[in-house]
Amino acid sequence: MGYEEKVYEKLSGEFSAFREKLKQMPSEEVLLHSYEYIFKDEIALFFVGDSMNLTSRQAKALLSEKFPLDYLYQKWLKADSSYLDALRDSISDGIDSLVKEHTKKSRGAR
Repeated sequence: MGYEEKVYEKLSGEFSAFREKLKQMPSEEVLLHSYEYIFKDEIALFFVGDSMNLTSRQAKALLSEKFPLDYLYQKWLKADSSYLDALRDSISDGIDSLVKEHTKKSRGAR
């Protein structure tokens, strides 16, 4: 098994344990962890196959972490502004498209 596969296995195992922990929580508490669940899943999916093209040094560093998925998630939380910027842009574009649609409809109704 190559380094990438070992990293994915470790991340996947950590995510599965996190998911099982969530299943034991009351639904209100699970909701509080929904953002974490989604992004830990997304992070782990980046490691399917060799899409990350890890060097052996990078893989070894990740494998040496007790909880590499949580480590990467914590890093994501600190850099999450780019995601919010993309979301804000997408919302703004959606609103602009909606305004155009409404304008066309109102012109056609005259």
